[in-house]
Amino acid sequence: MVFRPPSRRLLSLDALRGFVILAMIFVNLTGGMPGIPWWAQHAKPEQDLYTFVDIVFPAFLFMVGTAIPFSLGPRLDAGAGWWGTLARILPRTFGLVLLGIIFVNDERFSAELTGMPYHIWSGIALLAAITLWSSAPADAGRRRAHAVLQAVAAVVMAWMLVIWRAKPGEGSAYLEPQWWGILGMIGWAYLVAGVVYLLVRGDETALMGVFGLALCVYIGSRHDRLGVLNHLDRWLSVGSFLGSTTAIVLAGVVAGSRLRSGRHGAPWFLLWFGLGLWAAGWFLRPLHGYSKDNGTESWALVTAGITALLLLGFHLALDRGKPGGKLPLPWVSNWLVLAGRNALLAYILPDLVGSFCRMVGVDLVPYWERGGGIGALNAAVISVFVVSIAALATRVRYTVRL
Repeated sequence: MVFRPPSRRLLSLDALRGFVILAMIFVNLTGGMPGIPWWAQHAKPEQDLYTFVDIVFPAFLFMVGTAIPFSLGPRLDAGAGWWGTLARILPRTFGLVLLGIIFVNDERFSAELTGMPYHIWSGIALLAAITLWSSAPADAGRRRAHAVLQAVAAVVMAWMLVIWRAKPGEGSAYLEPQWWGILGMIGWAYLVAGVVYLLVRGDETALMGVFGLALCVYIGSRHDRLGVLNHLDRWLSVGSFLGSTTAIVLAGVVAGSRLRSGRHGAPWFLLWFGLGLWAAGWFLRPLHGYSKDNGTESWALVTAGITALLLLGFHLALDRGKPGGKLPLPWVSNWLVLAGRNALLAYILPDLVGSFCRMVGVDLVPYWERGGGIGALNAAVISVFVVSIAALATRVRYTVRL
């Protein structure tokens, strides 16, 4: 089995990211929709099982980890200082946490106290976020104009955060973390995994050890065995943020480290790594069961294993020859790669497009209440449309990245 050392970017990782973002938009649109089968919805907290929907979030976590060796590894190889490399991690964490807080507080929003309807506030704030974190153009003159736009976007974003007010009687009058939101959880897990990667300087064996430790932290938190660390639960869930959630990211870091190394046998490693993670989760299932809501160790292990196997499939198809050459529809893989390189834009777009549609009185999902097959088809069309916008933006070199 001949292995070609990967380039700076993994086509497989970009394509998998595009595939998962497409699935995420679809399941978000069908969430709560009537007539949708149980296996296409999140498992309920009391159920000891997981559906494909419950794999979407951990797949993002795993891919965040896979990208870490490709983003931080070259800096370490070039002799970059610890603090200089950490300075790259912190702004990304801040941006993800901020967006997570914005999204998670949507139901607490008071139009009366804020002074505008939510769809207007959201549209302005998200448009500012896209502008603030958009990539700079190559042309020097356009870069200056882009810098001015980013400065304006930063001021607008700050003002939107200042004027935001919650409904009376729903906690703080201002934005508050609550459970940090999906992006916030990704941000915190990225911070922990990134710092670990720096501390061990990318050593694969050490990363595997910390991965196991993170799983033990979750188990210890469930049984109140963490001592003083339990006091951190008032700000964040130790079992999740330092445990199972971070473990999934670290599993991705291990996979990314092996792929970046260019060592022979990387596909076999992904195969056995994925199967081993899945089997470990299955064996540990009697301890706390499968539960996305509780972030159990079994859920973390099986979903990380499945994602590793998905990455293997994309890797064999896209990283080992001409891009898309082994797929029956190469344009699909190219489309997914382009969308995957603009994942943050694709994540924000559904809410941004929804806000603008409400401004002009257009319902993008008219069959939501009806649900069933027609509702799912409606959601699928909108999902493909949104992901296509992100892919087109990448094609014209407009990307949004933290």
